[in-house]
Amino acid sequence: MTQKRRFDRIHFDAECELHVKGQRPKVVQLHDISLHGALVESTPALDMMIGDKAELILYLSNDVMINMPSSLRSTPGPKLYGFEAESLDIDSMAHLRRLIEL
Repeated sequence: MTQKRRFDRIHFDAECELHVKGQRPKVVQLHDISLHGALVESTPALDMMIGDKAELILYLSNDVMINMPSSLRSTPGPKLYGFEAESLDIDSMAHLRRLIEL
């Protein structure tokens, strides 16, 4: 199969928070991340539809976090959700770039 992705995904196994408007924050499992978005797993299933907005927060340490406003782009498998990043603040982008470099 030909890979059509323009961004490399980096496998990164970590817990993060998913904030969806009108819902309680949920702890989800991060599978991989890129400059363009992230793939997470959630148990139980998320009550979201393609295009719904969310905010994914990955805590790298007590004072370092990546805050990724995004929208649900795909559901590639059971309990898997692909989020496309919409905009990142400068600090989050710097931390994400550094994470991908490592």
